[in-house]
Amino acid sequence: MNAYLFNPENDLALAAGTANYTPPKNALLLSNCGRLLPIWYAAPESVVLAKPGYESWVNEVCDTYGLDVTCSDTLPQNAICSPWGWSMYAARIFNNAGVAVKSLPTDDALSRLRNLSHRRISISVVQALRRVVNFEITKIATEAKSAADVVNYAKNNGNFYFKSPWSSTGRGVALSSSMSAEEVLRRCEGIISRQGSVMLEPSVNKVQDFAILFYSDAGKVTHIGYSYFSNEGNSYSSNVLVDDSEILSILSRYVPREMLESLVDNLQRVLTEIIGDAYIGYFGVDMMIYEECGAYKIDVCTEVNLRMTMGVLAWIWNKRFMASGVKGILSVTYGSDGIDCNRIVESGKLVSGTQYLVPPGQQFSITVNTI
Repeated sequence: MNAYLFNPENDLALAAGTANYTPPKNALLLSNCGRLLPIWYAAPESVVLAKPGYESWVNEVCDTYGLDVTCSDTLPQNAICSPWGWSMYAARIFNNAGVAVKSLPTDDALSRLRNLSHRRISISVVQALRRVVNFEITKIATEAKSAADVVNYAKNNGNFYFKSPWSSTGRGVALSSSMSAEEVLRRCEGIISRQGSVMLEPSVNKVQDFAILFYSDAGKVTHIGYSYFSNEGNSYSSNVLVDDSEILSILSRYVPREMLESLVDNLQRVLTEIIGDAYIGYFGVDMMIYEECGAYKIDVCTEVNLRMTMGVLAWIWNKRFMASGVKGILSVTYGSDGIDCNRIVESGKLVSGTQYLVPPGQQFSITVNTI
């Protein structure tokens, strides 16, 4: 039996690097509100790990969309586990729910995944792509391991972002121009003290965020689609639900379609070499189109999210549950009106209106709205 867990606080658990990690209450808020989110991407005859509650809502959406998923706070010993993201903390949650240790990844396997989830992986990806693509790649991050490294980088660059190696929902990302040089150095020193290094990358004139989505299994990475999303500040806000062909058409207004297709082909090979058999599941590579000296360029790897993502969820939802020709917006917002209505669903496909992807009336809403 496949068992799913929504644990978006996992990036913070990776930073802690321990099974006994206790997330702060604010980090658990989205997790608690979204605990039933995996019902939309779970395989048939699966179970979602969640405490009792909202049974009537789950039954209604399962009947409406033809989902074959149950929810439980206990799991069989031999469950095949699929968390939002893997860590020793995630493994402990599954173990506490009844999954046998032998059915979970080993500590060595989880340590390998933690290292691959470090933001420095973007450097390896960019360096490998530079050797194989037929266009220039100029933007690349730098890993600073000391205060001196940060000072030298600041002297040779303009505005720059500094990022925690592991962080969640944009909290570990800041722009140097938003504070004094002394504050930048103080905060970078704190990140280095806690996580061993800090990632630095130049600030650019961003035009559009997007991601290329993949699935990794049996040591091979395969491209599945695209994600066209927006951020508010440094935190995820929404995804546009349209077919991949339309996303490609939008991005092709800025850069040649052939460049994007070449990037996909080469990323499959590069990521297969870097990730190998360490990870099984969906993941995304965040990118952006930016403007520099009057030309549009691609930041080919802002970061690798080696876990399930909202972009993958949006891609799956569009494929499975949007009526043909209907477009939508998948949004994560704070607050809810508590009303789950105003929708038309035909043959398990959303035709118009709003569909809550988690029970309404909570502190966070995750919704799909047709446009």
